[in-house]
Amino acid sequence: MRRIIAGLIMFLSSGLLGEAACAADGNRLTYLDELNPYYVSRTFAKLTTPQWVGEKGVEAVVVLAIDDMRGHEKWEAFLRPILERLKQIDGRAPVSIMTCTIDPQDPHLQTWLKEGVSLEVHTIDHPCPLLKDGDFD
Repeated sequence: MRRIIAGLIMFLSSGLLGEAACAADGNRLTYLDELNPYYVSRTFAKLTTPQWVGEKGVEAVVVLAIDDMRGHEKWEAFLRPILERLKQIDGRAPVSIMTCTIDPQDPHLQTWLKEGVSLEVHTIDHPCPLLKDGDFD
């Protein structure tokens, strides 16, 4: 009888502890509910690799951006020396390209992906209100 009571107490207490653990992390993502791009702060979780200028291990930062890529031909000619140098340094070519219309079946894209290039989705015609009319005067 004592074993049954002890087992019942253990069973019930494990359920209560489980509920407490679930309640503790139930709201851990609520900071994402607000439309606030500045939620990251000095006390925010550390990133996994050094990425900031001045941080140990960061010697230089280079940003190379390609926007609105519609075909790989001219970009391959331009990027090839850069991709080769990046592969010599790091064993991969971490370049990100924003593309608006490109054939996903193009075999050259597989070559780039294997080298470390990432292709990101972009809009075809910039539908945001600021850019829709092209009247920047």
